[in-house]
Amino acid sequence: MDLTNDWKKEVVVFYTEGTGTGLSLGKVHIINPTNFKELKIESLDEIIKKHIQSKVEKYDDRVEVKEEDNRTPEESELIKLRKEIQRLLMENYILKQAALIIGRK
Repeated sequence: MDLTNDWKKEVVVFYTEGTGTGLSLGKVHIINPTNFKELKIESLDEIIKKHIQSKVEKYDDRVEVKEEDNRTPEESELIKLRKEIQRLLMENYILKQAALIIGRK
């Protein structure tokens, strides 16, 4: 799985510390498969704090949570393009597999 967007696959290790009442607590470790060193990744809290601003307003009859994405237009475009590249790579893979199957018939 390529989580670092460097076109190289990493090993992902999910460690579950506990579960219950619909929640799951755990950690994710990303390992470089060539040298088996763990890659430093940001925690989910760090990512959320960096990219999302939120505000909670309490009223007599309701609570409103407002969130705002604070990415630059360039960051948003980069994310969009990376998703499009991943989609195209998947389509290409599927078409190659289909061609192999059709070629056998």
